[in-house]
Amino acid sequence: MITGGLIAVALAGCSKREKPSRGSTDLKTFDVGEASSDRLPPSIGPTAAPGVAFSYKYDFSLADEKISTVQEAHAAHCEALGVARCRITGLNYTIADNDTVTADLALKLLPKIARGFGREASAIVTEAGGKLSHTEFSGEDTAPSTDVATNSQSNAAVRIAAIERQLATKGPRDAERAQLEAQLDALRSQGEQAATTLADNRSKLAATPMTFSYYGKGGISGFTGQNPLLEAGRSF
Repeated sequence: MITGGLIAVALAGCSKREKPSRGSTDLKTFDVGEASSDRLPPSIGPTAAPGVAFSYKYDFSLADEKISTVQEAHAAHCEALGVARCRITGLNYTIADNDTVTADLALKLLPKIARGFGREASAIVTEAGGKLSHTEFSGEDTAPSTDVATNSQSNAAVRIAAIERQLATKGPRDAERAQLEAQLDALRSQGEQAATTLADNRSKLAATPMTFSYYGKGGISGFTGQNPLLEAGRSF
């Protein structure tokens, strides 16, 4: 126990080294309430890339006992915006056997408010003594499939109109009528598939998925949710 305590003290002293420079890739820690522009996500949003359906993912690291409170604050913020602007689509809260907590919150927001919502959510975590450990913006360019579907739908409509005019001149027993009706069915199916693609793309552009993942560190009683032995082991 004495040896372990000495190791923990020595490693704690190592943590007092000078913080990495701004150019370092390591994440910098900061105290509750301290502002840091390095913690903000990149300034990229749907308005900067028309036709791209974005999705946002944030990973937060904070004390286990703070996760529930922060998750509730994020959910309450979404509910306050109203279902037309923000909807909760999934929620998870798990306590592992070692009392480490993990949680997830899935949302869908109006694209124009998603980036600001992510910044505000990160600020809530910072105020709770946590930090943003990872963020990822991914986008799907819907423009190519939209163009293809639009042309396909337009061409199908023109050909359907022409075949319907031909059918109007054919008798019920005309040998060519069956072929024209088969072509008409295929074109209608083509038009329906194109319409489905266009509807899907509109849906993707109308709502931005956002996922928050919360990771605790495991706590020891008397250390305010912190685990100095675990942190010393990680540092070693």
